[in-house]
Amino acid sequence: VEKKGFDLGIRAFARAFRGRCDARLLSVGGGELEHELRRIVLKERISDQITWRGRLPFERFMAAIATCHVGLYPSREARNGDSEGGAPVTLIEAQWLGVPSIVSSHDDLPFVAAPRGSITLPPNDLDAWSEALLLLYRDPDRLAEMSKAASAYSRAHHSVADNVRSREAIYD
Repeated sequence: VEKKGFDLGIRAFARAFRGRCDARLLSVGGGELEHELRRIVLKERISDQITWRGRLPFERFMAAIATCHVGLYPSREARNGDSEGGAPVTLIEAQWLGVPSIVSSHDDLPFVAAPRGSITLPPNDLDAWSEALLLLYRDPDRLAEMSKAASAYSRAHHSVADNVRSREAIYD
């Protein structure tokens, strides 16, 4: 859907990596805008660099995400006012696996993104998103540090035990 900002993610990837055979984009999920997103991929000439996985059961989703070097969460407010309703669980799960992220400064994303395991950017700044992708591509040491930080943060702040403690404190 529009609020997920996947069109921006695709365009940022294309701007940063069009024609680089070692750069790949993985798209997981599906929805009402999938046809439009596929049209953008064709227009941006990156069809040979993207893998469309569609909707996946949880185990296959986690296996697919575990292969990624960076997760993109370019969320924004849709034209009709639709917005994120809370922290995206996929971000927490990707971080758990050690996948650093680039997130928009929109709604709850910055609050669940690992401070040292993510980069937070304005939701609609294509240049910033493209530059962040290139920065991480060119600095594998920073990417490795962010991976460790993302996993440590998610495990410390989003574990089952932490969740239980938080809920018990509310109910107490």
